[in-house]
Formats: sequence, structure tokens, C-alpha cells
Amino acid sequence: MPAVLVAVAVVGVPAAAFAAWTGTGGWRIGPGEAPGPGDGAPGDDGEEEQDPVGAPPGEDGPQGDRTGKTGGSAPGGASEDGYVRTEEPEGFALSVPEGWERAPDGEEGAGAVYVAGDPRYRLQVMWQEAPGVAAWQEVDAILADASERSDYEELAYSDDGSAVEFEYAYDNTVHGPRYVKGSAFEGVPVHVVISAGPDDARDAVAEVHAAATEDFCADAALCG
Repeated sequence: MPAVLVAVAVVGVPAAAFAAWTGTGGWRIGPGEAPGPGDGAPGDDGEEEQDPVGAPPGEDGPQGDRTGKTGGSAPGGASEDGYVRTEEPEGFALSVPEGWERAPDGEEGAGAVYVAGDPRYRLQVMWQEAPGVAAWQEVDAILADASERSDYEELAYSDDGSAVEFEYAYDNTVHGPRYVKGSAFEGVPVHVVISAGPDDARDAVAEVHAAATEDFCADAALCG
């Protein structure tokens, strides 16, 4: 697998909080200029731009077209439940809401960011290839940075030895109250899958997260 961007970045953390190149195969938390998940790329005036995703299945919102974007393929098209099984060139596979596009690499944040017309929602996958890094370390770094956000509240945290699950809420300067649900999977690389959206749409955010993580595969070549 080629060298890639960080597995640790925080939904809603300012761009300056994120990325210092480690020289070991990934981006790590630290001073830098890479935009973080949930913020989008900073505009010319330095203001935070909108999160780049569309409404999840079951919610009203414009749906995009997956053609013409950097990213993986979706063999077989959309499934009956409104999700598309997507295999990415970086080697992982997951289910993405039908119509959500993968943004060009580096344009909307670290890793793979799936976008559509409604700017309130996002699905993001990040990864860390450096050996010896545990999922809990990545999540602890995420939560430490997220805690600096306005009205931050940690809602849930669990670690079963194979994956770390976490949830938190905060107030975004563009979109208002936000809800974030994520999973970090042990392995080399460590993969972090994050779904984010309005705090009053937690069920929709959780549905996208569940679909993406229930059949997430870190090695698409071995996935059925």
C-alpha cells in the first residue's frame, strides 16, 4: 500500500491542529496546515468552509453523481438500502451512501472524504501506517483535539481490543451543534472511520456510520 495521509484527524478541528508529516508513512496529529475532517478546506479569507457531504439515506437533500471524481469503484451499483459498496485504490472497502462522491485527494481533508450536496454531513476514512501505533492512541489524540472545540462533550468511548468506538458533540462555527460517531480499527495501518452531522440528526449520522463500519474491510483484495 502506498504512503498515505493520517489516520488521526478530528471532525471539526481547525486545519492548523492537524498534520505533521512523520516520515514513517502517514500524517500524525501536530502543527501543520492540512485541513481536518469536518472543517473542509479553508477559504481564501481564512474562514472555515462548509462540511462537504450530502444527506444520508432517509433524509431529504440533494444527491450527487459519483462520476468524474477521484476515488474507488462501486461494482454492482447501489444496493437496495441506499448504499454503494465501494472499493478504494488505497486497499480498503466500505459502504457509502448512494450519490455521495469522494472528493479529490487533499481537497476536503485528510484521507478519503465522501461528499454530496448537503454540507451538513460527512463520511471520512483516515489511516496511519506507522507500526506500533494502537487504535486507542489515535482516538485519544482525536478526542484531545476535539475537546478544544466550543461546547465539546464526550458522549461514549469503548475499546474491545479490536476496535475503539467513540462519540462526541461540539458546536461548529458554520453548522452549529454537531454530532460525531467514529471507529478506529486495530491493524497496520490503523483505520479510522468517522461520520458527522447535525446534533439533532444523530440517528441519521449513526446509520451512515453503521453501514460504513459493519462491512468495512481493510484489505479489499481479501474481502468477499
